[in-house]
Amino acid sequence: MLSVWHEGQRIDGETVEISARIEAGADQHRLWYRLPRKWQPAVTDLADSFVLATLQWAMRLNQPLTVHGRVSRSLLANLDEWQAVWATWLPQEYHRIEIIPDEVDDAPAGQTKASVAAFSGGVDSTYTVWRHTRKQNTRWSSPLTAGLMVHGFDIPLSRPAAFAEAAKKSREMLADVGLELIECATNFKEIPHSWEHCFAAAAASALALVQKQFDTGLLGSSHAYDEVHQPWGSTPVGDPLLSSHGMRIVHDGADAKRIEKVAAISTWPAARRLLRVCWEGPETEKNCCRCEKCVRTMVEFLSASGKVPEAFPQGLADEQLTNLYVFGAHKQVFMEQAIAVTKARGERGRWLGLLQTAVSRSKRIERFPRWYRLRGQVKRAALKLAGRAVKGSLFMAIIVATAKSY
Repeated sequence: MLSVWHEGQRIDGETVEISARIEAGADQHRLWYRLPRKWQPAVTDLADSFVLATLQWAMRLNQPLTVHGRVSRSLLANLDEWQAVWATWLPQEYHRIEIIPDEVDDAPAGQTKASVAAFSGGVDSTYTVWRHTRKQNTRWSSPLTAGLMVHGFDIPLSRPAAFAEAAKKSREMLADVGLELIECATNFKEIPHSWEHCFAAAAASALALVQKQFDTGLLGSSHAYDEVHQPWGSTPVGDPLLSSHGMRIVHDGADAKRIEKVAAISTWPAARRLLRVCWEGPETEKNCCRCEKCVRTMVEFLSASGKVPEAFPQGLADEQLTNLYVFGAHKQVFMEQAIAVTKARGERGRWLGLLQTAVSRSKRIERFPRWYRLRGQVKRAALKLAGRAVKGSLFMAIIVATAKSY
């Protein structure tokens, strides 16, 4: 059995902490979320956030989740179906389990309040802010008034200065359209999890904290409706099932492909300056311009708008595309969109050829992994042999040329 003891709120100076003690046999944790004290009136006394944070862990253990606290009945009903989704996708990994709260909350939904967007400063969340503040969304929605950015997700808790710099950029971008930034910190990643499976539930757990002031939480979609990738942490099937009567979770923007999102936000000067997509680089508060995601995003901007934005100061060089590997159909589709849009404009630049080669190369490696491992071994052996040869010799030149031709 996995047990959660909701500890409620604690004020510490200018911070409000909401926490729970968690036990799964001998495995014990204390999960916490911290917000600026000014947001304390928005914080709920329900334990919904901790159910969202720990449910997949309990499903992996195939053990009931006991919650010593009050949980929304509507959330419990939705999570029963959410479990069915994951148990269908990955039946060997996730099992449907019972959630047993001490108390069930039946309070009806209150009056319409406002929407808050999960905001990282990346393409998907920036597009969500762009479309809602410009009224590009056609369905009904409560007004978007804030973005919530979480320290402890893509930027580790051990790097407070990096988060402060990234939050500064996000605050400036949101302020440009009249929104506030809510900074949240959590040690969520210290509990057992699979990030690719749980990142939407983790974001929803943070959004659910502030349901006294906000009734809708927006999660920017990863893929368009006709490109849905599964199993994946965020989908139009799973995300709405993370909702309760107090916090409706919306999978937002899936009517647009990623290249269309990039085209839209490329018209927003603040986004072009302040966008942050990098999580692999040495300085996660800014874009490294070298990792796969940075290169991929620069390509998308070049395709959609004809220019790499100022948020990527090092720009895009042939070397980055020559060394680019895009593994997984859910990522390759983004590059194929960029190629199609560029070709449709009649452009045939050198970078386009290099990108097509990179995508084709990545697909071949995925299709024939053993062959490419063997080829790599042959190449390394050839270069090692060449290194033993006399410098400048014809033999060395032949060996090196042969190795490089692989």
